[in-house]
Amino acid sequence: MNAARLRVIVEFLLQEEARAKAQARLNDLVQALTNLVNSPNDAANQNSFSEASKNFEASLTRLRKNFQPAQIVQLEEIDAAKFFSDDIASYIRGIVASNAATLAVARDEIEKFRQEREQFIAQLKQLKGNLALLRIETDDLEAGEAEIGFLIPRKLFKNQLDQLIKELRELNRIIRAFSEATKGSIEPVEVRQISSSDPLFFFLLDPATIAAIGAAVTWALHTWKQLEEIREIRVRTERIDVLKNKKSDLSETFKSTMKEVVKQAVEEKTEEILRSAPDGSGRKHEQRSDISLALNSLLARIERGMTVEIRVLPPAQTAKEGETPEELPSDYQVLQNVADQLLFPKVEGDPILELPHSSSSADDDQKK
Repeated sequence: MNAARLRVIVEFLLQEEARAKAQARLNDLVQALTNLVNSPNDAANQNSFSEASKNFEASLTRLRKNFQPAQIVQLEEIDAAKFFSDDIASYIRGIVASNAATLAVARDEIEKFRQEREQFIAQLKQLKGNLALLRIETDDLEAGEAEIGFLIPRKLFKNQLDQLIKELRELNRIIRAFSEATKGSIEPVEVRQISSSDPLFFFLLDPATIAAIGAAVTWALHTWKQLEEIREIRVRTERIDVLKNKKSDLSETFKSTMKEVVKQAVEEKTEEILRSAPDGSGRKHEQRSDISLALNSLLARIERGMTVEIRVLPPAQTAKEGETPEELPSDYQVLQNVADQLLFPKVEGDPILELPHSSSSADDDQKK
């Protein structure tokens, strides 16, 4: 994570914290618990503590409402997850339940967490000011803009520049394929941010194109999950003693099955994409090949640890007083829905899929 992305996540956390007021509700909870410790039989104190607990849990729900999977990963990178996690409410309930007869012990433990969280938020505020003082700028989106980021694991390019260039060429081909299938022509790709120890490239594209790529990525995640289930069955089968002599045959059977699953899934998804592609391009055959290669490429690279992140700032919605704002355009609704689904599994074991590269090393950027 570079300094600019650090500032983005810090500002996001402070913004969501200010909106949800989770720390204020946690302060109220500790105060209500203190009152209950002092007068445990007081019905008013019991009701106040119950209400404070509900308010705190509601604030956590509001806090996490706008978090995307990619941002949750970033929380873990800066050791902030424990202070902005879904598990905080259950953690506190567990402390109270396990110390029901000694509420003072529960109060002291929750108070310790409250102080730690308060100090962490203060550090975030200080960090935000320091980053601004050092002129670490964020690459903000304009209303109506969207960008898509691809994190390329180093094992895909082995720290070799020529291999990284090949990976970027493959990303370009993936983007071009979906751009043409969505918009009817190949749009220019603007490089926005480049960051992270594993290089993360953000590209500014038409929201409709990003929505199409994002939908393909969620399809790839679903397909990859099916392959993982088959691989798990293969591993369990190979452990059965009576089948050990047939291990080689079983392995080939499973590999063949997985290849057939991928082949069928890619064919079906390719046809689905082409059915909604603009007519009149005269390149249906070439597009079918481009989309098929793009889908296979996404699958194989996601299996090897590539992740995808979407950032979007929907267009401003205006409405007269007393009127309901118009719904977001469908592309932005799809973008927001897809962004919430981009949860990538931990990469384990050897890859199943071959890593496809286009047959030609030369760019075909002039092809329209």
